[in-house]
Amino acid sequence: MWPFSEMSLETATSWFDFANLIFLLSLLFGVLSTFAIVRLGNVKEHHWDLARDQSRELVKGLELETAKANQKAEEERLARIKIEEKLAPRRITQEDQNFISAQISEFKGVVGGIGTSPRDIESMRLESAVHAAIAVAGWNLTRAIPSHTPMWPGGVVVNSTFDKGSQMAGIKLALALNSVGIFAIFMPILENVPPQVFVTIGPKPDPDDPLLKINLDVLKQLALELQKQ
Repeated sequence: MWPFSEMSLETATSWFDFANLIFLLSLLFGVLSTFAIVRLGNVKEHHWDLARDQSRELVKGLELETAKANQKAEEERLARIKIEEKLAPRRITQEDQNFISAQISEFKGVVGGIGTSPRDIESMRLESAVHAAIAVAGWNLTRAIPSHTPMWPGGVVVNSTFDKGSQMAGIKLALALNSVGIFAIFMPILENVPPQVFVTIGPKPDPDDPLLKINLDVLKQLALELQKQ
């Protein structure tokens, strides 16, 4: 026998109506659920979009902070390098000495003197290295305390008498020293004395001094003018 076959008409009708009601309600709930799912999904997507935007802003902020930190670190590194350059002693290698000797060897026989002013350890060590290079080139510069104070804030000062040979020798020496990273200038100031060159090793100059950048051009120009005489 089929289920409900013995059920009365009234009871079957009641259950039929109830089942239809449940079916209609389920359809309604299905529609409402679908609507809720769609709408709530949109809300969730909106919040996710906001969260992604916030995350992007946070990442941008972190990247900006990182860039600032890197820039600051780089500025501090460059500042340390400048300080180290200012504090590091001047040195010339054996290769530098050979170069200096080769550049001035054509003026073999130059006489004069070499000394430091003031006589600090760094300048005295540089004086020894420069003197060795000059001696190899055949120059005879006597070590002596300068009898005059060069009117210059620092570096190596090469003075000479006003004769052309001494001036060319002094300029060549100054150019050679600059070529190996030792700032040197040339000034012909020695008067009423036999031809000679005097080298004064002064204190290390400030590497930021703009005069250091134009000095080479001045020396080259002096050399050209002397060659034309």
